Amino acid sequence: MLVNVLLFSVFSLFLALMVPTSDESVRNHFSRGTWATPSANIVPHAASIAPFLVICALSAILCIFTAPYLIRLYDKMQHAMTRRGNELASLHAIDTLISAELNLDVILQVAVREATVSVDAEFGILRLFEHDVDQSPRQAWFNVHIQTQDAIRQEESSGAGALTVDVTATQRELALDDHWSKNRIAFLLQMRNKITVPISHKNETIGVLVIGNRTNALNPLSGFTEDDQVLLESVASTIAIAVQNSRLFEETERRGEVLRSLVARTGDAIAASSDAPRLMQILADEAARILGTRRVAVYGFDERSREFIPIAFHEEAAPPCATVRKNPPVLVNHSVNFFDQVLSVETMLPPSQVAIDTTALENYVPSVHDALGLPEQVADFLQDPGYLFVLRARDESSIGLLCMVDSNARPRNADTTAFARALASQAAVALQNAMLSQQTQELLTQTQALQAATNQIAAELDADRALEEISESTRQVLHADGYALWDWDRSTEAWSRLAAFGDSPVTEENGPTEEELEVLSRILERRTAQTFSSEDVEDASDNLACSSMLSMPLIHAGEFTGAMTLYYSEIRTFTNEKKGLAQSLANQTANALHNARLFSELSIALARQRRIAETFQRMLLPVVASRIGVLEIAQFYQAGSDEAMIGGDFYDLFVVGPDVMGIVMADVTGKGLTAAVQTAMIKYTLRGFAIESPFDPAEVLLRVNRVLCNKTSHLTGFVTLFYGLLNTATGECAYAVAGHEPPLVRRHKTGTVESLEAEGGLPLGCFMDGEYATSHTCLQPGDEMLLFTDGLSEARPEGGAFLGVEGLAQVLKTASGTPNEAVSQIFNEVRAYANDELKDDVAMLYVRHWGGAT
Repeated sequence: MLVNVLLFSVFSLFLALMVPTSDESVRNHFSRGTWATPSANIVPHAASIAPFLVICALSAILCIFTAPYLIRLYDKMQHAMTRRGNELASLHAIDTLISAELNLDVILQVAVREATVSVDAEFGILRLFEHDVDQSPRQAWFNVHIQTQDAIRQEESSGAGALTVDVTATQRELALDDHWSKNRIAFLLQMRNKITVPISHKNETIGVLVIGNRTNALNPLSGFTEDDQVLLESVASTIAIAVQNSRLFEETERRGEVLRSLVARTGDAIAASSDAPRLMQILADEAARILGTRRVAVYGFDERSREFIPIAFHEEAAPPCATVRKNPPVLVNHSVNFFDQVLSVETMLPPSQVAIDTTALENYVPSVHDALGLPEQVADFLQDPGYLFVLRARDESSIGLLCMVDSNARPRNADTTAFARALASQAAVALQNAMLSQQTQELLTQTQALQAATNQIAAELDADRALEEISESTRQVLHADGYALWDWDRSTEAWSRLAAFGDSPVTEENGPTEEELEVLSRILERRTAQTFSSEDVEDASDNLACSSMLSMPLIHAGEFTGAMTLYYSEIRTFTNEKKGLAQSLANQTANALHNARLFSELSIALARQRRIAETFQRMLLPVVASRIGVLEIAQFYQAGSDEAMIGGDFYDLFVVGPDVMGIVMADVTGKGLTAAVQTAMIKYTLRGFAIESPFDPAEVLLRVNRVLCNKTSHLTGFVTLFYGLLNTATGECAYAVAGHEPPLVRRHKTGTVESLEAEGGLPLGCFMDGEYATSHTCLQPGDEMLLFTDGLSEARPEGGAFLGVEGLAQVLKTASGTPNEAVSQIFNEVRAYANDELKDDVAMLYVRHWGGAT
């Protein structure tokens, strides 16, 4: 500016020297249109310009003396404009942050930086106070070295002082460097001055903003102005709004995350298990974490016992441990007394209120224990204040209790209470779903067990095994400690015990006890399920064999046959559903016992018939000599397994003429005594026709077939048969086949086994006009012939393939020893192939030509 003033003065002087002396000369000069040179046209007059020069000189001198002031004024104006720009930029930045940023740490960091810059200070500190004393205050620093921050924190933690205090009004402090010896924190920051501005929301101080300058010879600022204070208070208000918005967002996010976590964990638990204790334990843990309560206890209401059963428990001091109860397993902490005690509705709640109805109570009560109306010795860990909720099902019926207990009473907070209610609602839904799932699972298990019991009982025909199956089914379905079956004898009008299992009363006379007789008498009279409980007996003795009984009548086809009684060592309440389930099992039991009795009677009859048939069958088998002429002969017969009835397999060997023997191997369809009788008829019919036609086996079969096809024969099936004529001197054999497998022959010279060729005819008894043909073979010395029934060729293991004729040929190929040893070896190998289970009868005739064999 000074330079500008000087230039202006010089320029003014120059103009003064160049001005004409008179107006006329000026006019002349302009009239000529040109300027004359100073020397020729203009004559300066010093007297006329002296005043102007004086004025210019004075102006220059004035400018020289006023220039510094003007410069300082200009700098102040420029600094004020810059500062105002910073203030506006800081306010704009914080306002932008409120609308764009919700992260509280970012907001604090930007806010302290912008506040410091807005008042042109050197450092800034912003600290928020937390309501929870256990949480560290959140803070942000600007232009403070990290080591200095750590040192300040150590000083504050040691109690030496505090940089930020809970102030309610703005404070400006100067000359702080005079107190460095007393204020360690001021020394660490090299603090010269500071301004402390409270951050308030709804008349509550939520934080503090400290802006300061350091001692610096180059910094002439001495403190903060009232404008700075107004600006920082405005900034603090803006920060308070931003902080509250961020906290609301964080709280919303936290609650949303907690609820998502709670729902996710509950959902995972529901997907993995329907166990109510597990679900409630998750809810108890989450409720304690979300609300910060010390203890959480969850009880489920049992409709049958009218009691609250402990389900889950959370305690802050020590982890819970599992304990086993007859009720579902619960979590119990041994540092807390009596959590595993049930809470009876008779002892709960004030008398003026309906049992298990706490709707008239506030959710947050001074003592959960007293609000429930519990005696002093019951659940004393609920003595502290806390939240109390009755968990209700969709039909408003009470299904449990949720108790969230604090160490000390907490102030009222609508948000916390609402959140506690939300947790209680979640707990009620989860508990009801778990209970429904558990009931459904129990019903499904009972239904499956009942179906399995029905199938087992219906399939079992042995009386003793049927009773065992009934016992096991009863234990599984009805969880009885003992079980007994009673038979009612009409003739003697007396009860007798058919069977007893588990813990059931036993008497030497095998009759009912006094209590049992009372129940059985009522069953006999009413023909419906009856119960007994020791609670109903006024003078009940301590020596009673059981505390509860459930007895059902056994009725088959409308006839009362007995009773089934279940015994329980504890007092039980029998619902209509349990009685109906027990009666269903009793009905199955009655049917099973009836079927078992019928089967037993039938088995006795069949066993008698089997003995007769087996005796008859063996009587029909001939006595065969071990050697006839050049032939060695062995016979073998084995009835099928015990469960198979005697069949119609038979063989025969009889004299037809000189050196000629008739040989027969046959299989008559049918079983038992009927097959044995038909076998005898066929045997002697064939013998008769063989004598009449001694040289033609085909003719014999033709005539036997005609007899069997006649209605008077009373043949119920058909007969497969091989008939041959053996020359005992030469080994020649003429034979005919009626649907039977031809014999196998092992040739001595070649060692091969072959099946005799035969023009097979139909089995006997099928068609009247059946045709049969005679074939011939000859046994050479050393040759062996095996006649057999299908009990050998159709042998097979369970689910395996039949042995077949080819397999039997391989067995014959390896047979050795005498004829009797050979047939025993064949039978043993075939039985081993069938895993010792030959279902059908086995008959064999083994013929060996020994003459001339080497």
